[in-house]
Amino acid sequence: MKQSQRIVKNAVFGIAASVIGSLVYLAMVLTIAHSVSVVEFGKYSFVLAFAMFFQLVADSGLPRIVIREIARNPDGFVPLIGAAMSLIWILSAAILLVVSLIIPFLHFAMDVKVAALLMSLATMAIFHSAGYSAVLRAFEDNELNYFGYVLHKVLLLGFALLAIKFEFGLLGFVAAHLAANILLWNFYRLVVTKLYAHVPLRVDVPLWKSLMISALPMGGGVILRQLAVQLDILILTWLTNLTSVGLFSGPYRISMALRVIPQTLALPLFPLFSRTADLSSIAFTEAYQRSLKFFALISFPIAAFFTAWSEPILRLALGAKYLPAIPAMQLLGIGMVPFFLSTLFQYLFAALDQERRFLWATCAASALRIILLVILVPKYGFIGPSIAFICSEVVIVAIWMIQLARLGFHAKLGDTIWRPLVAGSAMAFVLFTAAKAPLLWQIGAAALSVIVYGMVLFALKTFSTEEIHHAREGIAFVSPFIESWSKKLKRMKMREYTAPWAERAAKIWAAHWLLILGALFVFVSLILKWVDFPLSHHPYGLQLPLLRDVGTIPHFSLFSYGVIGGAILATGFVLRRRSGRFLAVAAAILIAFWVMLPCQIAFQQPALLGRLTTETQDLSMIRGFTRNYLPANYGSAEQYSKHPEFDTRWSRFVAACSFLGLGWYCFGVGSLLIGIYSIGRLPRERGITLLALGGIPIAVLVILVIPSLIGQHYFTSARAAQANGNDEKAIIHYRKAMWWDRWRGQHINIYAMIGDFERLSGSGEDSPEKHISKAEEFKEAYEYESALFELSRAAACGGPVAIAARHESARIRVYFGTALYHHGAIGAAVTQWQQAIAENPLPQEGLAFLIARGNFDLGRYSAALDALNRVIRAAGDKPVLANAYSLAGDSYTKLGREVDARNSYNLSLVADMDANFWGMRGLIGN
Repeated sequence: MKQSQRIVKNAVFGIAASVIGSLVYLAMVLTIAHSVSVVEFGKYSFVLAFAMFFQLVADSGLPRIVIREIARNPDGFVPLIGAAMSLIWILSAAILLVVSLIIPFLHFAMDVKVAALLMSLATMAIFHSAGYSAVLRAFEDNELNYFGYVLHKVLLLGFALLAIKFEFGLLGFVAAHLAANILLWNFYRLVVTKLYAHVPLRVDVPLWKSLMISALPMGGGVILRQLAVQLDILILTWLTNLTSVGLFSGPYRISMALRVIPQTLALPLFPLFSRTADLSSIAFTEAYQRSLKFFALISFPIAAFFTAWSEPILRLALGAKYLPAIPAMQLLGIGMVPFFLSTLFQYLFAALDQERRFLWATCAASALRIILLVILVPKYGFIGPSIAFICSEVVIVAIWMIQLARLGFHAKLGDTIWRPLVAGSAMAFVLFTAAKAPLLWQIGAAALSVIVYGMVLFALKTFSTEEIHHAREGIAFVSPFIESWSKKLKRMKMREYTAPWAERAAKIWAAHWLLILGALFVFVSLILKWVDFPLSHHPYGLQLPLLRDVGTIPHFSLFSYGVIGGAILATGFVLRRRSGRFLAVAAAILIAFWVMLPCQIAFQQPALLGRLTTETQDLSMIRGFTRNYLPANYGSAEQYSKHPEFDTRWSRFVAACSFLGLGWYCFGVGSLLIGIYSIGRLPRERGITLLALGGIPIAVLVILVIPSLIGQHYFTSARAAQANGNDEKAIIHYRKAMWWDRWRGQHINIYAMIGDFERLSGSGEDSPEKHISKAEEFKEAYEYESALFELSRAAACGGPVAIAARHESARIRVYFGTALYHHGAIGAAVTQWQQAIAENPLPQEGLAFLIARGNFDLGRYSAALDALNRVIRAAGDKPVLANAYSLAGDSYTKLGREVDARNSYNLSLVADMDANFWGMRGLIGN
């Protein structure tokens, strides 16, 4: 492979592995957090942080120096790695000895001390892994390094799940880390042995001394850079209040999360820097300048998005309460440019064997950052750290460039950066103009801004012919990558076993990648949520029934979208050997299923759409009730539209789509990919076949929408007759509209209008519609008891009108009960809420929570716990669940059941640890 192809290959694998590994690791942390108490999770976090600190000290930049030396002299890597691994053993033993001396003085229980020692041992295994992975990075076989990284995270998750299942506790989690780290160490050692050479340990004191002289300054500089990330928070906490710390921490964590991008992209360049620094100063200068140019090109778009769209980014990621931090977010966005550029220099100085220059410059910049923080924070508050971040990053990049220029390597920053700066400014202008636009316009503006950025770069002739050639060459790395691995396997004498499988896998992927991706999306969707219920649990693809409504608690269903969809796809796979048309039919049916769900919710299952909208209203009501009457809990929650519109078919369809989850979208993408693949495999004379296959989802769509269209026709005719004063015709057409469109059949306003017409005309002496009309008048006048009486008379008539009357009666009782609670009539309020649950067949977890609080206020603690058990069993909203556990803890405390109370408070914090003051107060007191 050529150098450009190796760099692109390693960057692609690095980004993919970082995303996958980070998600798996996040899943592991969240799983542990939700399975143990807050105290146990705190112990685990301390033990992990304690051990990671000593790993940083032990590492001390040694793997970087090993990479440099191997890149310079690949043929002599065996004695170098043998000596380096011996040195790692010595450093590990020394660090473990220091840890063993420190641990007895920790003020923790014995289980924490033992766990800290074992976790330190586990992190030393990672140190050994880094020694062997340095060989893979030096030879630019980073795909093996990243494969090991992802495999390690998967094993760690698996071992953690085993520890949870068998209730091993803290020591089980530490053992999971130790086992996964040891397996990673042995994986890298096995790969190096099989792919390159056997590496025996050897003693070489002069080489140890040389490695440590180079590694210590580099390690010190890297540790200082990592500590600088925490300096801003620590000094801001010292000089201001926690509100300022919180406002700054939100955007700061978002911006710092992006550091994985430059770190992942810079690492593949290090072997190139090391070789060129040793062989040719001209080649090193060229690599230095082009790397700076590339990092500037990717940093300006990120800075433009952060600066122009700081408000939508903060609102989407953190919520409206973080909007005061917009200025800090914008400044941090500008600081992304020097921050991205600064990532290169640790590798540049290491390649030149100038680690001390890197360390002293880092110390100077860190000192400047502290001084700026102390000066700026008292004056500008949480904006001060953002200014200090920009200034310190600009200064340290400038110092490093000056140092390299004195060594004879000039950056030519002016020629490098002005074109990306102009293009980035044009991109930011486009983004600023669409910052307040609707979502669809913002998506279009984002795409346009990227196009504008590229056009301006090409218009300014940013890229030379040679750079364009290298870019094209690097992108085409797949074929050389497969060829290089064929050679490696041959060298390992494994070609006769593995090469045919590799070639076959490559051919299968090239021929069927659309089908493979589509099937992956479809099968993954089966375990993702398909409908987002605002208050109760979200059903997954395997739990969402195809033809009936979802229960209060979703369960696995044989006749669910997921099971039937997976069976259809599997059948299509099996039968495609006989004819490709079978797979095309399966894809058409899957697309029909995909289209069917929102249409069913909007037009065929009014009870489900009614439940979704009711839960949205209940969630808003509970949050208001909690804010007014209960202790504070500022936990984050999903946001839902509070007032969806249902006046037209389109608005109803959009409202239904707003409740669809990620699983539905994955199912649709997978079905479309399979459809595209199967169409491409059909015979040439496929016009009639395509028409027939397309008719399946179209027929499903027509069947589901036609009744609603007819209902809309009659509804429009009724409105026209009403406007013309033809009340009798209006009544007839309203009734037909309700018959055809079941959503309108449960719409209380239509029954009320019919009742108005009947009362005006004198017809229908005792019709249920007349009672509903009177009830609506009483409700508008806040005469709730009279309204409930009229609705009870309407419900006594039976039929669909009775269902609508009972739903409306339940809604009125909720309003009535809330008003009674507000005025101190808590017993009467509880009675109204209980009757509302009895009248409305839809799940009422929100009302159960209100009933529990009312019973608690009345001293009925056992009754409160009974209601809370219903909420805890069925609620899916984290703040509501956390509040239910906290209220249960208060009830147990009143009953003298201290152990149950503490468990409930712990479960409250597990459900929602984001500023859950109610749960924390229950555990530790005021």
